[in-house]
Amino acid sequence: MIWDNVIGRTIKHELNFWNSTATAMIREDTSNYGLGAPSISVEFHRRLATALTLSLEDPTRHRNVTFNLLNKQIAHLTDLSDSFLSTRETDLHIKRLLDYSHASYLELTPASCSS
Repeated sequence: MIWDNVIGRTIKHELNFWNSTATAMIREDTSNYGLGAPSISVEFHRRLATALTLSLEDPTRHRNVTFNLLNKQIAHLTDLSDSFLSTRETDLHIKRLLDYSHASYLELTPASCSS
């Protein structure tokens, strides 16, 4: 996130744009009349999602290992959020976010990960 801000400021400075120039214009594709400087954070998460998807669709043992590790991480995060909600005084915004994540919980099944 910090790198995205530094790159955006540098581009605005080098091209003599105002500070108030929309960052979306800088990150937009050149085919849509932008400068084509994509967000590093978005690109990083896109590549991670692609790798996870390919791993879950792999027909070998790799799929089972990835599936089990992902389920353990989800269970661990659920336990952490439960303990966080029950033991700490938190602000309402964080409680709402954690309650929303519980309400929108997606359960993975081996059938949903197979081709």
